[in-house]
Amino acid sequence: MPSETQALTAAGLARKTELVAMAGGLYTLPEVASLLNVSEEAVEDQHKAGALIAVRSGGRYGYPACQFKSDGIVEGLAAILEAMPLRSDWMRLEWLLVSDDALDGRAPLEALKEGRLRAVMDIARGCGAE
Repeated sequence: MPSETQALTAAGLARKTELVAMAGGLYTLPEVASLLNVSEEAVEDQHKAGALIAVRSGGRYGYPACQFKSDGIVEGLAAILEAMPLRSDWMRLEWLLVSDDALDGRAPLEALKEGRLRAVMDIARGCGAE
């Protein structure tokens, strides 16, 4: 019988796997640099500044695909991430992908893609501040 710690670790890993699937998978650093037409160092700088999410998975960092469009980063996302008190990239990813009653049941990322920057920003500023 697994210990409580083992059970919690397994549940956490399962949730991370689910989030990666919800995000459409993970891009590598070279893939993101190519997509954004910038250096890998510039991508890492954006992550360190809190403007991009990169999660640790399988011993390396991956960039959730959901934060990108074919021509760059989802509009307004960097501002949302920079304003958000939450600093854990896994928690930020979950926040972006899970529906919120304050957004009429839409996930913040979905609402952002619909152009609802102000509404998403208001929620992001209070996120994790409890």
